[in-house]
Amino acid sequence: MGDPVRSSKTLTRQQIIALLSSAQQKGDQDTDWPYKPYDWRRCRYFTDQQMALIRRYLEKVAVSINAVIEGLCQIRMKTSILSVDQQYASALVQSLPISAQDYCLPLVLSEAQDKGLMVLPGQAASTMVQWLLGVKDVGEGGEEFSGLEESLLTDCVKAIAQCLNQPDAMIPVAVQSGLIKGAMGFMWDQAEAILAVDIGIEPQEKEKIQIRVMIPCRTIDALVSDLASDNQEDKRSDTTAIMMGHLEHVLVKVAVQVGVAQMRLEEVMGLGPGDVLVMDKSVHDEFDILLGNKRVFGGTAVIHKGQLAVMVTG
Repeated sequence: MGDPVRSSKTLTRQQIIALLSSAQQKGDQDTDWPYKPYDWRRCRYFTDQQMALIRRYLEKVAVSINAVIEGLCQIRMKTSILSVDQQYASALVQSLPISAQDYCLPLVLSEAQDKGLMVLPGQAASTMVQWLLGVKDVGEGGEEFSGLEESLLTDCVKAIAQCLNQPDAMIPVAVQSGLIKGAMGFMWDQAEAILAVDIGIEPQEKEKIQIRVMIPCRTIDALVSDLASDNQEDKRSDTTAIMMGHLEHVLVKVAVQVGVAQMRLEEVMGLGPGDVLVMDKSVHDEFDILLGNKRVFGGTAVIHKGQLAVMVTG
């Protein structure tokens, strides 16, 4: 075989650089490109659909928290889920510095003794104490609480944590200690996936506070499975309701069977006007109301506006 055919014209180094630069500029301007680059640093423990189910569940939690805070503080509140994110533990800890004035509530999750954490910033703790005591002026945060104030704050935060247990699908939360002031040691493996939830609590015409709850993703695997199953049931229920909405307008034939007589074929062929057929029922027995040759009700004969009718009896 001979040598492969070579181009008679080769590109110079400057031409190659110019072509690459042109291709790069075109790619930067192409906004219709449907794909996104994969970021391996981003935690993807749950899918987008699962995260949507989790947020829906947490919105129920927010309603329960709102009721608890209103009951304890006697103030109209508005509680909402500000953000729901999944992150690796190492990145989460770096993005969430806990100061010496902040409060932490350790959570024990599931029988496997997984650890969760609720973080209440110092200013938020001070504000919450003011709400609980009914004091209008909010301090700067960081001051030492009295025994009564810390007890009220602890009870309030524990009550908020218990709201994670919704009756329809529970996150198993247990609180085995009180509030801890200041940063805690590292609780999770660096690569462990953590669900971080920011909750906003805002009273009317007062300062808004924010609480963060952090739960290992693996702890709520069962919850997500339950939510997905419930979501499928909801979809099936919606489909059934739609189908029934259409079927309700379909015309069906309802028949009334007075009785049944068994005869030989030669007797049937010999029937004529004036002959009497004896049914298998007495005059006092119920008629059968049939739908598609299947008995659905019993009934008795009546007259309605001059027409023969059947009254349903059961």
